[in-house]
Amino acid sequence: MATTGFSEIEKNGFEDRRALHLALELSLLGLEQDDPDFGLSPEERLKRSQNMTECVPVPSSEHVAEIVGRQGCKIKALRAKTNTYIKTPVRGEEPVFVVTGRKEDVAAAKKEILSAAEHFSQIRASRRNSAVAALTQQLSPGVSTTSLVPPAPPTPVPGHVTIQVCLVSL
Repeated sequence: MATTGFSEIEKNGFEDRRALHLALELSLLGLEQDDPDFGLSPEERLKRSQNMTECVPVPSSEHVAEIVGRQGCKIKALRAKTNTYIKTPVRGEEPVFVVTGRKEDVAAAKKEILSAAEHFSQIRASRRNSAVAALTQQLSPGVSTTSLVPPAPPTPVPGHVTIQVCLVSL
C-alpha cells in the first residue's frame, strides 16, 4: 500500500512536524530578504505599492513616432526599463502618453519620454537651420555660411522620380 508524505509525518510524530514547521519558517525568512519593501511599515508598503497614472504630453505626432520607435521597439524597452504600463497615443488624437505604475517608476518613465521629445525637437531644429542655410547659400551666393554645410541632394532610386521643391517668400 502506498503512503503519502503526510501519513509518514503523522507516524513519526512531533519531531517531523517540528522540522516541517522550521523549514516553512526558514523559507519565509528567505523570501522576505529578497523583498525590496523588507523592513518597511505597513503604511509605507501600501504607499509604495499603489499605482498611479500620469499623462505626459509631447509636442506632435512626429515626436510620438520617434519615442515609440519602429514596431514599438523603443516604447517596449522603456516599459521594461521602468516597469510601467505606457499607453501610446493613437493617430489623430492628442499626442499624450498615459503612464501607469508605482510613483517612482512613473516619474522615471515621464523623465525619459520628455527627454526623448526634447532631443527630437533639437534634432529637427538643427535640420531646419541647415536647410535654411543651404537655401540662403543658393539664393545669395555672396553670403558666407562657412559654418553650415548644405545637405547633399537625395540619391536617385531606380524606378522613382524625386522632385525637390523650395518655397521662398520674398
